Amino acid sequence: RGKLRWDAGEAWTLLFTGHHSEQETPRNAVRTHFVSRFGPDGLGYPADDPEATDVFGWRNPEGSGVFDTWINAEGRESVDLSLGGLKADWTGDRLSFRSITSWMRGKRNYTEDADQGPVDVASSSNPGFEFPNNSTTSITQELHLSGGKRLRWIVGAFYLTIDQSGLTTFAWGEDFGDFTEFERQNNQADSLAGFGQIEYDLSQKWRLVAGLRYTDEARSSTGESWTELSDGTIVPVNTRDQDRTMDKPLSGKVALEFLPSTNKIAYASFNQSTKSGGFNSIDLPPANQEFDDERLSALELGYKQEWSSGTRLNAAIFYYDYSGYQLRNFDQELLETFIDNNDAEIFGGEAELF
Repeated sequence: RGKLRWDAGEAWTLLFTGHHSEQETPRNAVRTHFVSRFGPDGLGYPADDPEATDVFGWRNPEGSGVFDTWINAEGRESVDLSLGGLKADWTGDRLSFRSITSWMRGKRNYTEDADQGPVDVASSSNPGFEFPNNSTTSITQELHLSGGKRLRWIVGAFYLTIDQSGLTTFAWGEDFGDFTEFERQNNQADSLAGFGQIEYDLSQKWRLVAGLRYTDEARSSTGESWTELSDGTIVPVNTRDQDRTMDKPLSGKVALEFLPSTNKIAYASFNQSTKSGGFNSIDLPPANQEFDDERLSALELGYKQEWSSGTRLNAAIFYYDYSGYQLRNFDQELLETFIDNNDAEIFGGEAELF
């Protein structure tokens, strides 16, 4: 990785950054539990028989150790990551301009013994060496223009594009059907946003902060899933070609700040923001293949202070109201993780002295 700064004249400063890394690591199952059995009350208890095994073939280890490794196939993980960026700053007498450009390409391939036991139940993999399209590429561009003294302002625009593709397999052992499940997906997202914020000194001790952001975002997902039997027969399962857009594109913030001195600030703020929805696995029921936007309304009251010794105090109480909170769930019949939407409320307080 490296950085290069170029002072291109009195007003312009350019900062170039670059990074590339490659990582190869084993992915082997590690057992961290004792074999258990159900008791008469329906609860689980450690098995008394030292030869007892669980459904995955695990047996209680000898001695005091509880960490064992047992694999039917060697696991691996390979991660390649490349990053590049350019930050350009221009400073004038009354205005400042900033441009931030970034690019990222990542590739991750893995194979693991998913059942984590001696019995050959299943393994999962993302075989990028055989299918070299398991990757994510993103490009972002952000522009800022700012100025002002008593009324400080900033306006800008943000653009993001992401292209993600990959293949996942899940292979069942001979005693569990001897077949392999495949799922291939390609997900794309394009987001364009405009934003602005002002800070206005109402007086020497009071300050008003207000901001607004509008986001136009579109996502698409295409893919297919199929099953390959032990004799090579291919059985199609599902296909997908879906698009979605952000339902609530407007976000905003308003805050009132009180500054009794240069080292103290008390504030009250209200924020509303949206986290866009997306897509789950192709193999889930149609009702669970897609999840909606998450909308957060947040109210916060806080106080900050810094002493001459450098000690700082941060304290706040807050209330979060989520509409469509994106909650991760697990389908026990299909053995699939998915996200769905729920309403939620969080309230509390925090304080730190450091």
